[in-house]
Amino acid sequence: MNGATRSGALGEADHLARVPDVNAPDGMVLPRTLGSMLFNVPNHATHHRSEIATMLTMVSDSPTETGLNTYHWEKAKQQAGR
Repeated sequence: MNGATRSGALGEADHLARVPDVNAPDGMVLPRTLGSMLFNVPNHATHHRSEIATMLTMVSDSPTETGLNTYHWEKAKQQAGR
């Protein structure tokens, strides 16, 4: 693995700038910063959520709001007994 290996919190800038080698499915080695890989996690999850919303729309009506703010709002209402 390339890059710095200093100890410290994961969120420190020097850790996010590390460039580990990532092996692609076709065997290529793709250098990616740790920060860009972490950014991809919620981005890719959004991609899958939109695919599911599209499938639901195709078989029925549009799904309800699926955003994180809506989830927390509904959870707070349930906990408040509303």
